[in-house]
Amino acid sequence: MAKTLDQAGKEVSVAQVVNYGEQITIPEKMTIPKAIEVLKARYEYLQTEMVVSEEFDVFPWEGGLALMKALQRKYGWAQAVPIPGFFGPTPPQMVTIDVSPTEKIDIPWGRFAIPGVKGHLQTGTAMIKGRIGFQLQAKILRNDEEVVKGIAADIRHILATESLYAGQAIKIKFNDDDGNQLGIPELAFIDTSGIKPEQLILSADVLDSVETNLFTPITRVPDLRANGIPVKRGILLGGTYGTGKTLAASVASRLAVESGVMFLYVGKADELAEAVKFAQRYVKEPAVVIFCEDVDRETDGDRSVELDELGRVGNAGSPDIDFFVDRDGNGDLFLTPVRAGTGVEYYDEEDPVQDLTSIDFAPDLSGAGGYRTSPIQALPGFGYVFEMDGGDGFPRYGAVRVQHVGSTFLILDWAYQPDPGNPELIVRAAARR
Repeated sequence: MAKTLDQAGKEVSVAQVVNYGEQITIPEKMTIPKAIEVLKARYEYLQTEMVVSEEFDVFPWEGGLALMKALQRKYGWAQAVPIPGFFGPTPPQMVTIDVSPTEKIDIPWGRFAIPGVKGHLQTGTAMIKGRIGFQLQAKILRNDEEVVKGIAADIRHILATESLYAGQAIKIKFNDDDGNQLGIPELAFIDTSGIKPEQLILSADVLDSVETNLFTPITRVPDLRANGIPVKRGILLGGTYGTGKTLAASVASRLAVESGVMFLYVGKADELAEAVKFAQRYVKEPAVVIFCEDVDRETDGDRSVELDELGRVGNAGSPDIDFFVDRDGNGDLFLTPVRAGTGVEYYDEEDPVQDLTSIDFAPDLSGAGGYRTSPIQALPGFGYVFEMDGGDGFPRYGAVRVQHVGSTFLILDWAYQPDPGNPELIVRAAARR
């Protein structure tokens, strides 16, 4: 039975176009005119413009260097820089970056073209996980999508196997001299080759504590992890000018580089949070040491949102600190509560605790007069519980274990429970201060 044109409808030819071998293969029941129609449609599709955007959670200069290496290996540059004219009539800006304490290199930055690809690529930055990262965008024809995707895959492989910053000593600056955040942080390698550990001269007990709590963990990260000992810790180097704090940190940087551990130097405490975000990229390669200069400069004055950050060290004369360390005439050190609503008590007055994780719950002392607000002696190995007024009708609790008592300093492990009124203090990994 015959059909009208409306009943017959329009015949549509469908076939997958695949580049394979050296022959043009047409489906068995497809005519040549229909094959030409399919190929033409495919051609028109591949000639449409598209935008490809790839983000990499690395510092921008590290991403730019990886891009240059990927292009070099794909297009066969004999030198470490592209040959003249490679990027076409509109070359990108070349940015000079440090790749070691003594070496610099130019990398392409901005908009540029590459051979055989219609359109352009552009490098830039993007915020990734709250920190500045590397972004590669391309405005190209669909025909070249696989080329750009391949370059992005090469970049990821290079970043995973040839990290520029992992295991290096680096000085980084996030803010300008007026405290305004820089568009891209300033970063430079630290030359540790001239640092001599034997030049660090300290008293016997201080040197023993520095070697035990700072140097040994840096040089034995794999051993710590193998034995279930937390790598994360905080060391406060306190003392007047010229006592060796910065030199001790310099020795730590030398030991870190020799052990394949990143050492990150930050000049101001108000940049510490950004430094931590930067370091999180490298904590498993195998670890990161962050050294912050003169934290006390940033912690004086009125209590504020910034001063509420856990672990802050403040002026002992401030009424807003939770406690300060005092020394009596016999040379014994004491933990003295300061802020209104803060009290302290031994976790176990008779025996020391094995580690910070042994302090599981804050005792309920409401029927025994509450936590003491008077000084309590700091004894090596003993645990202490602090009760603090949360300002919302609920207390907050914290745990402290005294690890070492020196003649002029303490080394503490500490933990804090931010949940209002919750006395549970069990921790999985001890934070040290």
